[in-house]
Amino acid sequence: LDSMTVRVTAKTMPGKAIGVERELRWRIKQALDDAGIRMIGAVPLQVEAESSADPTAAMAAPSAYASATSPQSLAATPIPPPATNLNK
Repeated sequence: LDSMTVRVTAKTMPGKAIGVERELRWRIKQALDDAGIRMIGAVPLQVEAESSADPTAAMAAPSAYASATSPQSLAATPIPPPATNLNK
């Protein structure tokens, strides 16, 4: 057997089809990989190195304060308290 087609259908709640489709495809792929069934045209599995450093580990998450003129930065700026006049 050189190739085969697997057709799967599922009913989902309205608005949930994309997430369910992604999860179902992932589970089918995992099951085929676990069974040793290779997909035609797929990239061969690569064995990870024992200790691969994450290149993004030293990077910080984006900050709202990175640009003082960004809408996020302006929205995060504290609102000054109202001025009180003590000389009434």
